[in-house]
Amino acid sequence: MRMGPGEDLLGSIKSLVRQRGIREGVILSLIGTLRAVQVRYYLGPEGQRVVKRSGHYELVNGSGIFFTDQEDVFVHAHFEVSSLSETLGGHLVEGNIVDAVAIAVVAEVEDADLKSLVKS
Repeated sequence: MRMGPGEDLLGSIKSLVRQRGIREGVILSLIGTLRAVQVRYYLGPEGQRVVKRSGHYELVNGSGIFFTDQEDVFVHAHFEVSSLSETLGGHLVEGNIVDAVAIAVVAEVEDADLKSLVKS
């Protein structure tokens, strides 16, 4: 799927999954440019931390899984972004806003029971 300026990366992926009625699948690739970045880090027993940045960032990599749980779409994806001065990587959350363009390559899978891998 192709996303344009101002679109939220995660929100757009969830919308595509809902519109196409996909029950479970994989995110094979994420590339493009972002003007706002939010990366969530898992800190173990200390919890989580979200790092926020704005500016011009290249979305250089991303992959993950997703499944539909009743009406909700659950996405567990990791991604990496870079600017001229830093590289960030971690969990994909809402708030990653497309600058010029972003592309997500997603594929539907059947009978993989991806939900059991991340929820118990």
